[in-house]
Amino acid sequence: MKDHYLTRPGELDAYGLHQHVAALTGGARALWADLGARLAVRTEVDLGAGEASRKPELGEVVGFELAACCCSRTRNKHIYYPLDDWKARHAWMNKRAARYGFAILELHCKPTMLAIVKAGKRYAIDQTHFAGVLRVTDAARLGKAMDQGVGNTGRAFGCGLLFVQ
Repeated sequence: MKDHYLTRPGELDAYGLHQHVAALTGGARALWADLGARLAVRTEVDLGAGEASRKPELGEVVGFELAACCCSRTRNKHIYYPLDDWKARHAWMNKRAARYGFAILELHCKPTMLAIVKAGKRYAIDQTHFAGVLRVTDAARLGKAMDQGVGNTGRAFGCGLLFVQ
């Protein structure tokens, strides 16, 4: 997988950016994140000058950033946490950390609701921005999470791309 940093195209919303990334990759699997003036895309497709995604080693302590959709599911319906419930978001992230091969040492979160307009209908999903410090407990599982994304919801709209420093 390679990370590509591209100029963000115009005033596209999350769905427009999803369509843009799909067009760039020919519909191939890709994770992406809106970085303001730039768009980060992690994919196996060659988009030009990309760099291999950094994969930390077992025991390494690194900083990380992630935008994720924090929710639970009941009968195939997404249940979003209240925006002021940081404890639920921290619990959500710690649960994923154990699953994806790392332990959280420091964690900050900033929740927002991401507005999406698709085929004239309006949707909103949770988009929580996490930043912190992690320790790698299983390098293979963390590498897989970096390639496939963190969380199950919102990847098409810029959620799930884990950055490590």
